[in-house]
Order: sequence, then structure tokens, then C-alpha cells
Amino acid sequence: MCTPKTSIEREVDRLHRQLPELGIRQKNWALKHCTKAEWATQRRYGRKCDIEHFIIATTKGDWQVLRHFYLYAFYNRRKELTGTEFLPVMEQWYRHGDYVFYSRTRNGMTYCNDSWAHNSDMAIRRGSMESRCLSDPREIPYCEVRFERVTEQFKYILDFGNCNIGKVYRAVNTDPIWETILKQNPEEYIWCARNWITDDKRKTAAVKVARRHHYNYRVTEWKDLVDNLIYLGMDYRNPHFVCPADLLAMHDDVLRRTIAKRKRLSEKQMAEAQIRAERARLARIQQDTEAREAYPKMRNRFFGVIIEGKGIEIKCLQSVEEFMEEGKEMHHCVFGNAYYDTKKHPNSLILSAKKDGQRVETIEVDLRDYHIVQSRGKYNQNTPYHDTIVQLMQDNMDAIRKADKRRRKAV
Repeated sequence: MCTPKTSIEREVDRLHRQLPELGIRQKNWALKHCTKAEWATQRRYGRKCDIEHFIIATTKGDWQVLRHFYLYAFYNRRKELTGTEFLPVMEQWYRHGDYVFYSRTRNGMTYCNDSWAHNSDMAIRRGSMESRCLSDPREIPYCEVRFERVTEQFKYILDFGNCNIGKVYRAVNTDPIWETILKQNPEEYIWCARNWITDDKRKTAAVKVARRHHYNYRVTEWKDLVDNLIYLGMDYRNPHFVCPADLLAMHDDVLRRTIAKRKRLSEKQMAEAQIRAERARLARIQQDTEAREAYPKMRNRFFGVIIEGKGIEIKCLQSVEEFMEEGKEMHHCVFGNAYYDTKKHPNSLILSAKKDGQRVETIEVDLRDYHIVQSRGKYNQNTPYHDTIVQLMQDNMDAIRKADKRRRKAV
């Protein structure tokens, strides 16, 4: 969540809090235009529920606002409406080139565009449009748009019906060239929108150059050419590159440069990654060596403590090698998470419980108050001996406490 930083964001944040709740008329409109009982029965939700997205186009001050809502309509077996939920999920604020984006957060472990986190707050969000699927939900589809109030700047958009209204507003608000193109040739605008040109100011500049020179740019090779020009840092406003006489030749030439640059970067990144890995490995070796030397010094006062009873023997792990063997045999993280590192785990005492010479559980004791933090068998599961081991530890905790106090007294 982003807090308002600029004066524009603070203004929008204040106006956002003044927006009214959905009214009865708006809700009835959504139920009439956006949902049907048949849709709820056709879709495999846990309940007979139809989930639809709609937009209320309105104004606040001199801002054009698109308010996005999700409608959850519940039906019974007789296809009768039994309940509804209207969830505001997103707002887009436009004004003469300014743009502020509000939304809830979304669940990231899914590709679904409508996976809103219901309990999250509506707040200002920032981020790149490059990762549209998860980080930026502005490209979600919609069912219907209710145009309540439209500013003078956007009134002409009403003539174009149900296009991707959010995308159109963003493009027109970013640069007036898209208003011109949309009015002159809607198909040209649609091609640019489908190829993600309307969202990019650099590509918009290239389109202006192409139109000024009456160049037929609506082909895939031209789009790829401009992408590569931008990637290479070349002048995408220069007609020599943007409006070549031989498009395929220019496309192939720039593509070769792009491939060469990516190869150089790849080799450089690989070399840098190798250096980082080597430094990290040396740091781990040094850290591990220090931990190996420190562990016996810090825990040797407990090495003589042996707890026995009911065929079970419990002893403190005495070396890093024993931690490794314990973790390997028990399939848990006592070694992987470096419990032998007394700097990371200064208050942890690790013991191993064996039955007839076989490891059964690993125990962690907190030396601050001498209580059992955990006792786990293989794969972090409890064993049939768990209760016995815990009881033995509790009955003999004084032995650990005395060993600890003798060392402290000597120090």
C-alpha cells in the first residue's frame, strides 16, 4: 500500500473518501444488466453464485472517475435471488494528464484477474504496467458500464460503445493523439491498443512520427522494430529508423543489434552472478567455520548431561557433524537452519532422543526459562514416544539448569 506523496495524490485521497456508497438505483441497474440466474448455475462455484464486474463512470470535482465493483449474486435451486454483495475493488482517476490508481490488493498465488483480497484496504497503488497479470489489475475485463457523469474531455468516448473503457480513458488522458486517432480511425486505435502501444509514451512518440510521414506502421515488424529501438536506446523519434524505406531490412538490422546486446548482457550477468556466488560461498565457509569452532565452546557444559528412562536415552548434540547427521536422518531443518550457530540461536539447546540406539525425536530447549520449545520426529511429526520424551525432559530439566548455572558461576 502506498501513502499519498504528491499534492495530486493527497487531493485524490481526500476526494476518494467523499465518494458515496452505491445507491439503490445503481444496485438495481447492476442486477438487471450484469447478472442472470442461468449464469450462476452454469459456473462451478461452491454456491450458486454469479460473479460479475461492472463500472460506474462518474466525476468528482474536475476529475473523471471510473469506479469498479464486483457483484456477487446468490441464487437458490429455483433460480431465485437470495442475496447480493457489492464489493468496490478499484478506482481510476483522470484529469488533464494526471492519473491516480486506487485498488485493493489481490491474491498473488493465482493467474485470475478477479482474485481480490476482500479484507484489504482501498489505497493508492503504483507500479509498472509491464506485469499486467498479478501486480497491476487495470486490464481486467468488464460486463457493463453505467455512464453517470462524464467530463467534457471524455464525452466523445460515449459514441464508441463498450470498448475497453479504462484503457481508452488512460490513453486519451495520456496524450491527445489517441483522441484524434480514435475519432479518425477507430480500427487504427484498436490495433495500437492490442499491441500495448497506447500505454507507452515512447511508442506513442513513434506513432506520431509515422503518422506525420504518412507511414503504414500497422504491421508486426514495425511494432517489433520500435520495441528494439527502445531497448537499444536508439532514437525512436527519428524518421530514418521509424519510417524506413525498407522495413524488413531495418527490422533485421536492429534485431541483430538487439541479439548482440542481449548476448553481451547475458555474458556479463553470468560473470557477475558467478562472482556473487563465489563471494557468498566464501562468506558461508567463513561463517560455518566460525560456528563449528564456537559451538563446542558454548555448549560443552551440557555434554555430560544424559537423561535416561523407559528405554530412551537423551543427549545433547556435541558437534556440527552430529547436527548434520541428525538433520539427514530425521529429515528436518535442525542442520539446514543452522541451529548449531550460537549467534543465530543463542538460547537454543538441541538434544537427540534415541530408542534402542535409533534416533526418534529431536528436542529444542530454551535456555532462558528452560522450557521445551519443540520435540519432533522424522519429517517434523510426533512419534509414539513423544509424550514419554517430553515427560522425561520435564522431570530432568534440573540437570540442564544446574549444568548451565555451573558454567555461569565459573565465568
